[in-house]
Amino acid sequence: LWGWGGSLIPTGGRLPAGGPAQPLILSGVNMWLHYYHQLATAAHDVAWLRRAVPSANVIRLVGLYWNDEDPEKGMECATEDASQGYLDPACVAVLDRLIAEATAAGLWVILTARAHYIADDDLEGDDLWRSPTLRRRFLAMWGWVAARYSSYQRIAGYEILSEPRTRETAPEHVSSLMRDGCDAVHARDPRALCVVGPAPYYKVFNFDERILLDRENVLYTFDFFVPWALVTADTGKGDTATFPGTFPCGDVYLSWWRDYCGSKDQSVRVDAGWIRNAIRSLPHALSSRHNVPVYCNQWGVKGELWADHGRLAYARALLDAFVASNISSTYWIWRSYPKDGRPLGQPVWGFELVHNSGFNGRQSAAWVYEHRAGLEGIDVEMSGVLRAKLPMTEEIPTEPLPPPPPPSLPPSPPPPPPR
Repeated sequence: LWGWGGSLIPTGGRLPAGGPAQPLILSGVNMWLHYYHQLATAAHDVAWLRRAVPSANVIRLVGLYWNDEDPEKGMECATEDASQGYLDPACVAVLDRLIAEATAAGLWVILTARAHYIADDDLEGDDLWRSPTLRRRFLAMWGWVAARYSSYQRIAGYEILSEPRTRETAPEHVSSLMRDGCDAVHARDPRALCVVGPAPYYKVFNFDERILLDRENVLYTFDFFVPWALVTADTGKGDTATFPGTFPCGDVYLSWWRDYCGSKDQSVRVDAGWIRNAIRSLPHALSSRHNVPVYCNQWGVKGELWADHGRLAYARALLDAFVASNISSTYWIWRSYPKDGRPLGQPVWGFELVHNSGFNGRQSAAWVYEHRAGLEGIDVEMSGVLRAKLPMTEEIPTEPLPPPPPPSLPPSPPPPPPR
């Protein structure tokens, strides 16, 4: 990638304005809008991130929850109101605030849509792959969003659909939705990257030519939670799993094991060399063949995988592989939901870098006083790895940037065509 001012273009393209370009690797963390909105302590997350990981330069903001959550359990943004881009103004207000904070702090933002209920395969056809109405509204939403934030600097890109869940839709139909989404955002904000990846779930083993689109300003993305059983500390081996370690081929390559092994139970040694080769032979190979930028939108290792069992060694090896292959990445995840009673500083946490032992900002003063010894803290070990290994590929301003102008007010979408 090359960065200049408030926009990005892929390597080899032309800058939107004159001036020297600087090579850029996007490196940072994922943030989940719902936690930022729900937890009072999250109000300082941008500043905390800047202190904890100074070399981080991007936030992947999972914030467009569109047919994604039960409104009674989480934050749902989809509405029936075309004049507001089919988005709840309350969601948009929280997005405005966090995007403004992040970009003013010198961070790039990748704005991501998540659509749990309609990105899967629905037997009744009520999903993005089969419903023309849902698809039309979804694309109108993206056009509205891109128009709104087109006046902001440091919008790195718009991620059309996080982890498309479908296993039944042909790859060309998945790419068709991604292409239409890119058309919608680039019609309103041509300076930003469009971020797309493969179904199902952005699996790296499906990261091939079938995801490529016929345009330049696209960032191609994948997940890397490999081996899944190791990085989630869900190995079925108790606390004996380690990195480096040996795993059944099916645990490493999942349903793609036939492409790599003679049997599902064949042993595979997973170490730094294996990680380096996996990154070079899959995402880096696609990038090299077609001169396109690639990005790992999610990777991580749960805190339950103890440091002396290889948690930090795995993280270092993967970040080294990303940097060697010029691959951008964002760690999963900055913070999660409060986990009542878990002690800070102990290997009992998930992927989250911010550990919250139950404080949500709404308890009484007496409760806070009683629990004051350990309410919230940072994962010192993993944040230390990120601080040491994320590449410093641009100077992050130490003084806040001027606040962005008011969001552009996109026109109302045209009425639907007659049936």
